[in-house]
Amino acid sequence: MTIATYLDARRSAVSALSAQPADPPAAANDLDAAADALTGSVAAGDTGAPAIAIRAYADALRCLAELERWESDTLAAVPDAERHRRAAELRAKRAAQNLPTADPLCDPLHGALTAIVAACEPEAHRALRAELLAVALPVPLIKSARAVTAPSAGGTSDEPKVAPRAAIVTLIADGPVTYSQAVTPGQVHDLEVEARVLDWPEGYDRLVVRFISRWPRSALDVPEVVIDRPAEPAGGVWTARGAGHLLLNAGAADPLTAIELAINAELIGEAIRRPITVVGQSEITIRTFDSTRDVITGAPVVDLRILDMLAELRQLAIAPGEQPALGRFFGAIARAGVRIIADREFPEGSNPSEADFQAELLKRVAMAPELGGRVAKHAWQGGGPTDLVHDGVVAELKVEKDTPVTLEDASRYLAQATQYASAGQRQLSILAILDMTPMTAAPGVLANTMGWLEPELHGLDDPAFPSRVAVIIIKANLPRPSDWSR
Repeated sequence: MTIATYLDARRSAVSALSAQPADPPAAANDLDAAADALTGSVAAGDTGAPAIAIRAYADALRCLAELERWESDTLAAVPDAERHRRAAELRAKRAAQNLPTADPLCDPLHGALTAIVAACEPEAHRALRAELLAVALPVPLIKSARAVTAPSAGGTSDEPKVAPRAAIVTLIADGPVTYSQAVTPGQVHDLEVEARVLDWPEGYDRLVVRFISRWPRSALDVPEVVIDRPAEPAGGVWTARGAGHLLLNAGAADPLTAIELAINAELIGEAIRRPITVVGQSEITIRTFDSTRDVITGAPVVDLRILDMLAELRQLAIAPGEQPALGRFFGAIARAGVRIIADREFPEGSNPSEADFQAELLKRVAMAPELGGRVAKHAWQGGGPTDLVHDGVVAELKVEKDTPVTLEDASRYLAQATQYASAGQRQLSILAILDMTPMTAAPGVLANTMGWLEPELHGLDDPAFPSRVAVIIIKANLPRPSDWSR
């Protein structure tokens, strides 16, 4: 596999996923062609993790092609249109089974394949396109190679026989950017560059890495990163890091529109400069963070459940103006819930009050970058103090210590959250419950206790503007895992 072949195939995949074609059969063919290109870019016998991920990504593209055909045939009343959905489901299941488990590289892709398996509506591929587009793929890097030449009769030359090259790995928020990275406009993102330089000649003590875009600096600011030459190479490769930042001041109108940044590098010495060839990943793209799709908790099954909830809200067209803030806030609370459980923050035998739960949740969501620090507590609304509020969306917090809470049981708490929201003329609100009841069995995943509830509204059986409450129940009062065996 050559890097150029792989990058061309990756661009084809991004183009096929980003397009908004009016002809579903043509769109399906484009997705299949992109999948073929990706599959052909890896060697048939390559069993490394990058090759496995690339093949699974290609399978996901073929699944989306089948879902395109499913929608097209369903609209045309073609008999047995369901066969396309079954084909996509079977292919996605097999692709997911081939992925390694508990591998951070493959977890997002596994989540995308799981979402394809769960597709139950012909138009589901539209949201799944965005989800797959956000999945990062590994970029294979060429192996270090030095040219070996016989010395000339006049002796050896100090200049290397191979032009210096560098593989540039870009990281944002400690995560590698392998192709498309979602960022929040108006927020300064930490950017780190790791340079792996082959054949770094003497006399050049710095490497300058630049990210070049057609966008003006007033819209996108990514200063150059200067990296000092290491004292010595490791395994024939000079590896060093440098830090910078990325600031997107003006996002694209369409969150799926990618902003391309070409990576340029140059060696600098005393009064001398020398361009250096960037191998492997020679460009990255960023796109505007979309709070209704880019939910990241670190748990794929939880992310999938949240994405399903937000998709349901969009399909019902309930309070479209409130949905972005709801998506941001609910995603941040879910991420906090994942960590509260993982950290065993409220262990068996503890006795937290609602104030304790509020303080812990506020501490965690206040650091959520997508909320921009806009989280208030005890805002007076509707005749009482709210627990937490973000951009007008109220989150009411409860602690239950007597009866284990299910989504159905949570309905008894809806009235308070709904009144706070209604007083602010909002249809959407959040209810977060900390379940501190005695644990008689393992809690299961958080996705089981997340969902929508519809509160009753006084005197209205079928309101034109209904209210919805996003409910999340965080299971706490956890014993030590080893205690179950005793």
